[in-house]
Amino acid sequence: VEFIMSGATIMQVGSVLMLKGHKWLGKVIAGIDQFLDEKGYADVAEIHGLASRHAAASYNQTFDEKGKHAVIDPEKCTLCWNCVRSCFYGAMAKSEEQVRTLTENCIGCELCYSVCPFEAVSFEANP
Repeated sequence: VEFIMSGATIMQVGSVLMLKGHKWLGKVIAGIDQFLDEKGYADVAEIHGLASRHAAASYNQTFDEKGKHAVIDPEKCTLCWNCVRSCFYGAMAKSEEQVRTLTENCIGCELCYSVCPFEAVSFEANP
């Protein structure tokens, strides 16, 4: 929904399908429909580009130049390793009893956050 509201005319769902399987496509469509119904929009065209007028003009207006990195909450983490498997940048590493974040590799893309079923991932500004 966020991409559509930002002005995207096509939404790619390749990552979610690779990570969670083809059954998620129906969930994505149902989620969009539910959002439209709950917010009182008639169709996708009505929300297309709606958020664009509030967008920042530059990257630096939105993000701190230092960037951010993932942090794992050991109290919530069940060592399912979803974050480690999904990280394209090698920023998540297996340790005996925990997941370690290699902050020098983390670009803050939030894919690890998206795949964590236990909400064990958060983000902090880089030092």
